[in-house]
Amino acid sequence: MKTFAKSFGILLALISLAVSAPVHAITITGVEVDIGTTVFTNWNGNGANHLGASGTSITAGQNLILTQNPTTPSDFNFDTSDVKCAGSVATCTAPVIKVTTVERGTVVFVDGTPTSNVLHDNNTDPVNGSHTEAHAWTLLGSLSGVKLWVGYADDTHTDPCTDAAEGAGTAGNCHPDPWQGTFDTIFLGSPVTSGCLRPGSTSCFDAGALRIQFDSTTFIQATPEPVSILLLGFGLAGLAAFRRYRASR
Repeated sequence: MKTFAKSFGILLALISLAVSAPVHAITITGVEVDIGTTVFTNWNGNGANHLGASGTSITAGQNLILTQNPTTPSDFNFDTSDVKCAGSVATCTAPVIKVTTVERGTVVFVDGTPTSNVLHDNNTDPVNGSHTEAHAWTLLGSLSGVKLWVGYADDTHTDPCTDAAEGAGTAGNCHPDPWQGTFDTIFLGSPVTSGCLRPGSTSCFDAGALRIQFDSTTFIQATPEPVSILLLGFGLAGLAAFRRYRASR
């Protein structure tokens, strides 16, 4: 009896350890940005999956930055600030960002309010050659292990940048920092080096940007891993066999 109790106690400890095993990474398979009826699926669609066939995995402390370069100076396919709402600003909807991971499915973030957000430039972009939408990273929150910032990169317009307090990096470079040189930056299209108005710019941008990290503090292991279920099955079977043995004596 003592031997069985000790063995069963060890088994329960192993099950507990397996169920609570820490998760160290997430794999992102899809990203979508909705602004009203306009839908951007630039990183997992339109004939090219820039996240890879199996998705892109990131661990704690790594950054996945998603934005785009145009294929020509006039082709900005993630120029989210140019999306205009029908009717008044009051009837607009704030940008909605949907991030899909292998581990937790799709989580949904909202970028501020209809009149105060980063990706949509508060619906105030006059669409001219001077207005710059550059904006530092703004943290939207952390859900199911996905930590999301939104920002805007714009070195194609003449007005001064508004990102002087953007944190680490070069203040006033019209890019949310950290920018290039981080763990993984996915740019859509081809680099365009002509038409940039900022000294030192190596590529032209007029595009929204998303920065994603893995946050283990909000990743809850909601379902047991297969090994946990197997161990639990063995444990219950063993307990049932022991009870039958005791009853037959």
